[in-house]
Amino acid sequence: MKDKDLSSDIPVAYTAWLIPAFGGIMLVGAIQKWKWVLQMQGTRPFGFLYWLGHLWEENGYRGGIILLSIIIIICGLLLAFLM
Repeated sequence: MKDKDLSSDIPVAYTAWLIPAFGGIMLVGAIQKWKWVLQMQGTRPFGFLYWLGHLWEENGYRGGIILLSIIIIICGLLLAFLM
């Protein structure tokens, strides 16, 4: 007999809501200055967040992560409603 996966009981429609939830957590983390959200380990020297951090230091990172998390939330909501 085959063992069940952890996610086998979760309907597919509910998994689409994980993407906006992740974006919401990142948004709250950037606003509240959570360290694990703002740590930039392994950044590329020509990346978008690196450039913002170079221009405006921590506020640049925060602004970039807020912008990206809003984009993730919008795309995730579109995916959830169109599924």
